[in-house]
Formats: sequence, C-alpha cells, structure tokens
Amino acid sequence: MAAVKPSKIDKFNGSVLSRDPALAHYLCFEDFLECSEENVNPQSAAELNRYLTLFKQTLNGPARLWIEGCVFNSRRDIKKQFLDRFSENKSSFGLNNDFTSFQYNTDKTPTDNYEKLQKLAIQLSIGDGPARQKFLSILPKACQQVVALSVNDTTPITEILNKVQCFFDVHANNATHKEVTFYASNDIHTLQNEMSNLKLQLASCKQENDDIPQSKHAYERSRSPSAHQSSLGNKSPYGNRSPYRSNSDRSPTCSDSNGRHGHVIFCKYCLKPYQDWQDCRLRQQHLQDRDLDFQNNLHGFPSNNSTYTVSLPVTTRTTGKVQLNSLNYCKGHFPDSTSAIVLIDSGSPTTLLSSLSFNNSHYLRGLQCQPFPKPFNLNLGNGETITSTKSVSISITIQDQTFIITACVVNNLVGLITQIAYHPRLILKQQLIHT
Repeated sequence: MAAVKPSKIDKFNGSVLSRDPALAHYLCFEDFLECSEENVNPQSAAELNRYLTLFKQTLNGPARLWIEGCVFNSRRDIKKQFLDRFSENKSSFGLNNDFTSFQYNTDKTPTDNYEKLQKLAIQLSIGDGPARQKFLSILPKACQQVVALSVNDTTPITEILNKVQCFFDVHANNATHKEVTFYASNDIHTLQNEMSNLKLQLASCKQENDDIPQSKHAYERSRSPSAHQSSLGNKSPYGNRSPYRSNSDRSPTCSDSNGRHGHVIFCKYCLKPYQDWQDCRLRQQHLQDRDLDFQNNLHGFPSNNSTYTVSLPVTTRTTGKVQLNSLNYCKGHFPDSTSAIVLIDSGSPTTLLSSLSFNNSHYLRGLQCQPFPKPFNLNLGNGETITSTKSVSISITIQDQTFIITACVVNNLVGLITQIAYHPRLILKQQLIHT
C-alpha cells in the first residue's frame, strides 16, 4: 500500500517550550520528505542546504528567528539543536557535558561566545563566576597570556570582552601589514648594476689617462717658476748624493743597461733589503759567537786517540746528494732518512762545495763516545743552548781532503758543532743529526 502524502504541515511557532510538540513537528517534517521523494539523509553540503531550506519553511515566529542565525553540520545536528532549544528542560548531565566541552569559536565575537557560555551556566544554576573562569580558560593561548596579565578577579566582564576584542583586532592588523615586504629588492638590484657600470667606466677612464704619453715640455710647464728656478740653482753633477761617496757603497739593486733600477735585492741570511749575504752583519756576528764558544770549551774535548776515519769517495754510485741552496748551506740526507750532515760555506768568494755524494749511512752508528770532564754547554746562536756530557771525534775524507769533526752527543743524537780542521772557512752547521 502506497504511503499517503500529507496535504499540509502546520508551521511550528515555538512560543511554548515543550519537547513533545517540537519532536512531533520534526517527525511530521521527515514524513513529508519521504512522501515527496526528497532526500531524508543528506550527505553533501548542497543536500544539507536543501534539507535546511525545506525545514525553515515549516517554522514561523520565534522558531523562524532562532534558526536563521544557527549553523548546522548535519541532519542529526539540526534535530538535536532544534529539540534542545524548544524543550522545557534538558538533563543536567547533558548541560554539564556541553559546558565542560565548550570551545572558543574564533568565527564569532567574544560577546557571542560568552553569552552562549553564560546561558549554559544559567541552566546549570552555577552563576557567572564559573562562566567567567571558563571563558578565560578557553581563549587562544596568545590572547590568554595577554589578557590574564591585565585583569584580576574584580575586573568587569565587559572590560574583559573589550580587551579580547582589541587583541584580535590588533593581531589582524599586524598580520595584514606583514604582507608588505619585498618592494625594495628591484631597486637595490638596479642600484648595484649602476654602481658596477660606474666602476667599469672609472677603470676605463683611468686606463686611457695612463696610456696618454706626457711630453717633457708639458711637464716643465706644469711646474711653478719658483720651483723650476730653485731646481736649476741647486743642480749639481752629483745630484743629491755626496761627491765623496763611491759607487761601491750604493745599495745592491738590479739595473738594466739604461740605468733604471729593478727589484730590490734581499739578504739571503737575514732577509733585509739592500744587503748582500756576504756582508751581512748578523751572519758575521753568529760566526764570531760560534768561534768564541768553541774556543772557550775546547779544553773539554777528548784527545785524538778516539778518532774514527770514514772515506766518502765522490766517484762511487750516488745514493744521496747535498747541494748549496739560496741560504748558502747544504744538508745531505742518507738513504735511511734518519741521518744527515749539514755544511755551511762561511764566506768564501766562490762556492767551495757545489755537491757532495755519500754511499754509506752507517759511519755515524756504533761509535764509542767519550765522556766530558764536565758538562759541555753549546750556544746554537739562535738563543737556544744545549748541554752534552759525551763527545766523539770523526775524520771524514771529502774530495781527497781529510777533515776532523769533533761532535757532542745529546740524547743519543750527534750534533756536528766544530770547525773542520784543515779548512777554516768551512764550518759545520750547529744542527743535531740522528745516530
């Protein structure tokens, strides 16, 4: 049997709060939808709007005014809010649950949120105090921190609502101004390009001015007459240099055939300019200090009966080389990479030793050391001093010349420290070598 379509639905006024009339009206509305082949269970937003529009047409008076400002999320939400609004009482459990779970709605004003919360408090008969505390506790965290510091228990609720509204207004204005940011980026980029172009133009103009030849007459015209006459009156065949100064006293510099000076020569010993290494005063002082130190401590060396002889022929197959470098001393490393000997040309006009070859690295090993009568202190010339209690004498043949080397032993190391006997200009560098 087909369902009978209701011919008419009485509109619900809502002037009398009673749950039964409200529920009867809602059930009658659903029956009407089923007979009219309308969707009773809307799923999408469009279907929910269609459902709500038809339901609004069944209301008038206070009920129609109430539903106009409500927001619904589903059909179940429409039914629940409608019955709760027009029922004489709601259970205390339901009201308490609504009050506890109440959340601040940022889409509504602070006054609307508080009035809804206050209405629940009135229905629970708990007064305005809990509603006030609940309202402050559900505010957004940033707003809650600002408002809580500026109010107390005696502050009127109207003042609190004004502060909350003021906070949201300021926050909205600040968020709007943050969007104005990067308008100067294009101007800065343009300014950088202009500065780069100006630098390029300045560099090109400077290069053009440098390339323009200046004649001698133009230079003479640019000078003042008084300065020109002064230079002519003081002109001397020796210039600014003393006529009694010889050419040999001039600072050593490189010059070409036209007499133009080039780069400055530096001393290879102390690295000072305008000085040759052979005339270096610091080098001469160091050599004198070494000779004086050797003469003062000569009595502490053992006799020649402990001398060891080792021949280093040049003609044999070379296994290590020693060459004079820019600092005018040579250092030879043996194949085991642990033994070394260092020689210094102390100032001969020509280089005495250009290269040396060694074929034996064991001549410094297994030597018998002789004790000093007393500890021997050696000044290295660079501010450092070493102390030795043992010594050894070695005889070395280099290029058919025999040299006696007296060395001291420090911590199982041999330091070659003395002059070579038969050539006073050849001195061994004060440097420790492994044994």
